[in-house]
Amino acid sequence: MNTRLKIIIAIIAISISGRAYTQGDTIVWHQETPFPSTPRESCGYFLIDSNFYVVGGIDGNLNFYKEVWKYNINSNQWQQMDTFLGGIVGETTGFTLNGKGYICTGLFVDSFQNFSCATDFWEYTPDSDAWVRKADFPGTPREWASEFTYNNKAYFGLGDYCSNPLRDLWMYDPVNDQWTAMDSFPSSGRTSISASIVDSFAYIIGGVLFNDIWTSENWRYNISANKWEQKKSIPGPGRSGTLNYSFGNFILVGYGGIGYNSWDSTVLVYDSKNDSWRNVVSLNFVDAIAYGGTFQIGNIGYNWGGDYAPLPSPDYANMWSFDATPLLSYTGINTVTAGEDFKVYPNPASYENGFSISTSESGSVLFYDALGRTLDERKLLDGLNQIKLTTIDEVIFYHAILSSGAAENGKMVFIR
Repeated sequence: MNTRLKIIIAIIAISISGRAYTQGDTIVWHQETPFPSTPRESCGYFLIDSNFYVVGGIDGNLNFYKEVWKYNINSNQWQQMDTFLGGIVGETTGFTLNGKGYICTGLFVDSFQNFSCATDFWEYTPDSDAWVRKADFPGTPREWASEFTYNNKAYFGLGDYCSNPLRDLWMYDPVNDQWTAMDSFPSSGRTSISASIVDSFAYIIGGVLFNDIWTSENWRYNISANKWEQKKSIPGPGRSGTLNYSFGNFILVGYGGIGYNSWDSTVLVYDSKNDSWRNVVSLNFVDAIAYGGTFQIGNIGYNWGGDYAPLPSPDYANMWSFDATPLLSYTGINTVTAGEDFKVYPNPASYENGFSISTSESGSVLFYDALGRTLDERKLLDGLNQIKLTTIDEVIFYHAILSSGAAENGKMVFIR
């Protein structure tokens, strides 16, 4: 008996209508139209309908900007808008409420190139491409602040003031143009945080603490009750400036900085129902990136710009997207994701006798190796299908069974 041991990762990707669609624990990035101006990071970002806005930012030569750019998702095109009325700004924070964009605090630059944190708060109306100043943020001036929105209100806070990470949290009501202090973050102050919403909870993940300590902590904020609770930390090193998305009960956290001039390319998914983490495979993207702009439309996630490795670390101008649909129903290897439509047996199987697949409708089964390469493909008929693979020299391989109504990811063990 050949008992070769292989450690493998499921990589199953199928192309549907020109977009990379993934099965199991893999996301495949699709490159969109790159940014047409100078690459930059630490911008303010907000999403209004199908338009993603980039405000200000800093390039690799420490030049600050007051430009405003709009990326239209439907046309996959960029357009320069009127300049930011608040002036030259970087390390600022943006969010969207009721169809309008907002830019709050950050590092502002005057005509003499003096840098200072500010409490400026600006509102953008897309129809008129116009800015108006609103009630200044009442807390300490800061940069790298965090934000999340819920029930037509914005929650804003934490961040950094003169290398002093902050803990306070504030709520902004756009109807009254009013700020209200909320319960402060219960742990150490931090900056460059990943913040995501699942139902009525906000998750504050990672960040940088005082004395430049990168943390892996994961905290949940109950918005309705105004209370905090610590959850399971990110596996591995602490990180900041991550890509983050929320899809259903899942939060995807990836890449980010793990220290000075040090990046990480790991991508993980947090299951908020089970308070558990798992790794996923990320294909076609750069080795590592941090401090970019992330947003999503439905189940499609996007990332633009940022700071990427290896050193020297220039800023990044590319726009990428991926389809997260499979992550919503993923529960593990050998798990049917849409009803009890398939039965695969026996497992393990022998090379001499093969194995059987019972399905309630016609479809196909694809076989992959550890690198995602197709080993074989067979058509399936309604009923019992006997499968014998003489061309596969793998002790363990992965399969994807596809039909019009369901899909299954699984692995098969062969015994010689």
